[in-house]
Amino acid sequence: MSLHQFDGDASITEVSPGVYVDLEGHQLSPKQVREVVTPHDFTVANALVGRSLARPWRRGVAIALDGVLIALLTTSSLFVLLPVAAYLAYRCHLQHNNRRRNIVISIALLSLFLLPLMPEKTDERSDYKVKAGLLITASAIALTSTDCNAECADKQLDKISEQLRGTKLTDDEIESIVTDLLGDSQLTPAEQQAALSKMMNNINAHRRQAAEQATDVLIQQTTQPAADTSWWQQLAQSDHSVVKWLQGILTDLGIGFGWAVFYFTLFISWNGGQTVGKAIMAIKVVQLNNTPLTLWQAFGRQGGYSAGFATGLLGFIQIYWDPNRQAIQDKVADTLVLKI
Repeated sequence: MSLHQFDGDASITEVSPGVYVDLEGHQLSPKQVREVVTPHDFTVANALVGRSLARPWRRGVAIALDGVLIALLTTSSLFVLLPVAAYLAYRCHLQHNNRRRNIVISIALLSLFLLPLMPEKTDERSDYKVKAGLLITASAIALTSTDCNAECADKQLDKISEQLRGTKLTDDEIESIVTDLLGDSQLTPAEQQAALSKMMNNINAHRRQAAEQATDVLIQQTTQPAADTSWWQQLAQSDHSVVKWLQGILTDLGIGFGWAVFYFTLFISWNGGQTVGKAIMAIKVVQLNNTPLTLWQAFGRQGGYSAGFATGLLGFIQIYWDPNRQAIQDKVADTLVLKI
């Protein structure tokens, strides 16, 4: 079928979200749609209008759980990879998609032979992030439970504060996150405000103390005589060195093209828009036209996470003011995150 084009007259009509027909009423194939300009205006499917959006704290806890799982996957441990693969294969089996199920099983079996051949590596910072993520997640779930009173909330907020005060989040960002968590707790508005004020005071006091200690250490290091080190060691230790710049690029590439790619792409596309974290938090990703994401669409969406980090987390935080709570990865892929 050839496309009909007329000067000064529209030749293609969108009869429903993502479905286009030409002047003769023939539906365009996906390949043909990509070859010409279409009147797609990113409308939301009627079936999605009025559905409950996922609260930011739910999305935050879900991504924390996913981050912990990805960090564990990077350890190349079969004790982590095999259960994750088994879960995804089971979900594909429930959807009666034997092809996807067999692909996942094949990848898992291949890993049984390849992973033992990989050299072992340890990263104390990764271990710390995993533990911190688990603590924050557990405390957030406990805080929003129905049986968590004021005393319980105070204990959980202390645990969350201990982990958040060491992050690079600003006070406003932390306050927004905690406010949203408290909004789903059993505390009264007055108790919520008191708990928030106490937590922010503790975080600010700790950060001032940490800044003073860092200043003292810096003064001590600059006043001591320089050690007898080689020029290469001095270059590697410099904060503005080419070595650090290259290390940063490699780290970014590891995030963009490592386990996170496979994890988010496969789970979002093959598990009904749900990663493990999203399934636990009862939320899922859907397209604006209410159709399942393909592998390429899921791949493009996870690429939006890199854009979120590149904008200094602003691309993620915008879910607090966006009308449909779309983060930058949702804008990229035309998706929403719903509460189910």
